[in-house]
Amino acid sequence: MQQELSIPKIIRVLAWADLKSRYQNMALGFLWSLLSPLLYASILYVIFRYIFGQAENFAANLLVGIIVWRVFQIGTTTCLNSYISKSQLVTKVYIPRYIPVVSSLFSTAIGAALEFIILLSIVFILVGQIPITVMLFPLLFILYLTFTYAVGMILSLLHVFFRDLGQIWDLTCTVLFFTLPIIYPISAMSGQTLFWYLLNPLANIVIAFQNIIVGGVVPSVSSLALIVGYTIALFIISYVLYNGIERRLAEEL
Repeated sequence: MQQELSIPKIIRVLAWADLKSRYQNMALGFLWSLLSPLLYASILYVIFRYIFGQAENFAANLLVGIIVWRVFQIGTTTCLNSYISKSQLVTKVYIPRYIPVVSSLFSTAIGAALEFIILLSIVFILVGQIPITVMLFPLLFILYLTFTYAVGMILSLLHVFFRDLGQIWDLTCTVLFFTLPIIYPISAMSGQTLFWYLLNPLANIVIAFQNIIVGGVVPSVSSLALIVGYTIALFIISYVLYNGIERRLAEEL
């Protein structure tokens, strides 16, 4: 019982250490995590405003999309590197092997939550209101973190054996960015293309956040079912992979 109670504390300590190491050498600290998406959104808005600028709330949806994508990018990348960066915890200290990944995601979740809180004030300035559907944010955020954790766990386990995966994943995230409804609205898609496009769980996640934060629209049941389905499937894959690799982690590191 004592060991179970100590696990949350270990996760909090490791997550706090991750946050400190991420911002300790930056003059503006956490503000960089907010300035980065704002500057990125501003540049993209200037470039694409003449093409998609007439879309309703284009600037607000652009910013929401960038921050949602950053949660996935930073979360999965941090999880991917968790076993390598915390190798001494795995090889020299006995702790449940999932803790490095969970703590990495937890640190990302803290930063993301703060970004979203500030985002709401910016959306209010851009749109003039915050819709009541924003009350669904905690549920969607938890679902999104679970999805990100499942992907991150799979990547972290594979990264122990395939060290080139970090570079491959960086490139993959860049490609993923341009396949999501961030710099262009979903209305730009149509017909059969839209059908296949919406099979992408990340596209549905981005749209869901844009709907509840900007559009005031409750995500459709089919969209949520697809996100939940992918999350469960990925979680099962990560669980099976973890059980198969856990005992080999220390020797591979």
